[in-house]
Amino acid sequence: MIPAGGPGRALISTRDPTSRTPLYGMRDVAGKSELSDFALSTAPTLAKPGKHSQDASGRQHEDAWMHDCPSLARSGNVAQQQILETTVVATKGAQKGIYYGSVKWGWKMGPRDTEAKGIPLTIVSKDAPSLIFSAAVKLWNATKTSEDKAAIPLPESMHTVKAGTTLWDDIAKKKKVGSLAKATVVGVTEKSDPKAAGCRYIVVASGRLVGKTGWVQSTEIQEYAGPRFPP
Repeated sequence: MIPAGGPGRALISTRDPTSRTPLYGMRDVAGKSELSDFALSTAPTLAKPGKHSQDASGRQHEDAWMHDCPSLARSGNVAQQQILETTVVATKGAQKGIYYGSVKWGWKMGPRDTEAKGIPLTIVSKDAPSLIFSAAVKLWNATKTSEDKAAIPLPESMHTVKAGTTLWDDIAKKKKVGSLAKATVVGVTEKSDPKAAGCRYIVVASGRLVGKTGWVQSTEIQEYAGPRFPP
């Protein structure tokens, strides 16, 4: 539950209380604790991870998908609705921990309705998930399962950069990709290079250079909470 006065009214988890992974439709692997340590749920399969990479045989691409049927128990003629937010996150590779935006969707039902009406799928963000999702992530990361095991954590934030931040392709050779505008949203990866001391390797998630990667000075990076939701 998100505390009163926070960005959202409540958080309801429908996950298996014994599961350590936060990834929908997946189950964790015994003895492992990385975000990438998961297996498909038992039948019926509710979700499948996607991939986009390149190896010696060429580009490898596979779309991710999920199937969810949220519901609430109804008591009397009362109005009900659920508005949900779904986000995509990289679990491995050079962009591990980077969020790729989020969407909202759900259903509503008036006090005299006999059937629920869908709430259209709409974009919340093309980079970081919303403030409510960020609050939910912090709660998830601090929880334990019904078996008293620590949850596998999700990344807690995306970031922005200061005005005029230089994005470098190769710092040692002074090779630039370009300059980033103030508040450009970026994802910070775990990639490191001894030749890039004091720098972080980032993925640009908004603005003119969206999709580009490179190095920026660590001092140019700021935390970004994400957009409000619902808008």
